[in-house]
Amino acid sequence: METKVALITGASSGIGLEIAQTLLSRGYSVVAASRTASRQQALADPTRFIAVDGDVAEERTAARAVEAAL
Repeated sequence: METKVALITGASSGIGLEIAQTLLSRGYSVVAASRTASRQQALADPTRFIAVDGDVAEERTAARAVEAAL
């Protein structure tokens, strides 16, 4: 069975949070990047959820998020 992974930015609130919740409920593994990763604890499923703290406009943060998704 293939694992589906989604990388979502702005995942601590609004549309990003809703997308993350929906994809988790549909069996996806989710890498959620946001400047306020602490808000993402409600999504925490250690087997399918990784929070990346930081601004994806910064190259280092974007690279960490992509690496986590791979």
